Amino acid sequence: MVFFTAATGVLSTLFYIIPGYILRKIGKVSEKGLASLSAVLIYICTPFLMVSAFINIPSTYETTVNMLLFFCVTFFVQLMFVCVTALILRKKYSQSKYRMLTIGAVAGNVGFFGMPLIKTIFPSHPYIAAYSAVFMFSMNLIIFTVGIFCITGQKKYISLKSAVFNPTVLGFLFSVIFYSFNIGTVLPDAFKNVIVTIGNMSAPLCMTILGIRLGSVRFKEIWKSPIVYVTAFAKLIIFPLFAFVLVRFLPLDNVFKASVVILCSTPCATLILGLSEMYDNSQSKISADCILTSTLLCAVTIPLMALLASI
Repeated sequence: MVFFTAATGVLSTLFYIIPGYILRKIGKVSEKGLASLSAVLIYICTPFLMVSAFINIPSTYETTVNMLLFFCVTFFVQLMFVCVTALILRKKYSQSKYRMLTIGAVAGNVGFFGMPLIKTIFPSHPYIAAYSAVFMFSMNLIIFTVGIFCITGQKKYISLKSAVFNPTVLGFLFSVIFYSFNIGTVLPDAFKNVIVTIGNMSAPLCMTILGIRLGSVRFKEIWKSPIVYVTAFAKLIIFPLFAFVLVRFLPLDNVFKASVVILCSTPCATLILGLSEMYDNSQSKISADCILTSTLLCAVTIPLMALLASI
């Protein structure tokens, strides 16, 4: 049951790639407009997505403890995998593609892709979307520190300011305020619907952008680089298995542990492409290819990981 539910959730999300792909192929859109669409996704949809994850959750001691635990577990899992990968590849770090592999194998699309997915798999758990938001927060801290170093190879670009003052973190802080003061319980339904609707735009818009990118490249150009396969394999298979082993015997409920594994199995984060274009444009193509490849292949791997996580 979990396998088919996960497969349905993944395929329904991937469906949004098709309109973007078709529009690009018939010449109605071009890559030139992607920067504007990406800005809408990052600076508008992301904060609203974070707030919408918490808006209907009552603030309780038990839920707060679970969120804090989820942050600690996901941050630890990601950091440990980065350290292990860096240790294995340390002699090859003079080549930027191996640094890209390190962060690409960890940073996942846990918000735009992961949040609607786990809501589909665990529909009876109202707080499940908040787990994805917490994961986004923990991953964001790693991407804007370790991730930027992996992309650039230079510590000077690591900025605590960038790690704190960005749409994801600011959206999360607003979410915490909404949650802590139970603002969602007194907010009129009309306003809550606006917040949720804008947040729900994230997945379709993200996948549409990917569809346009996919329609702008040749398939053989995407898959001719071995590092793309290795990164996708590490992100979709090795990392979630690593997470599964680490959380398997923790004294936590099954939904908690399954959420960690499933969110770890999401495809490469679109954020690494944005950072590549911002700091080191030479890695933009590899970043884009890893995102596209892992997103297409996750239709097979995520249902399998969801089935494993449910055991």
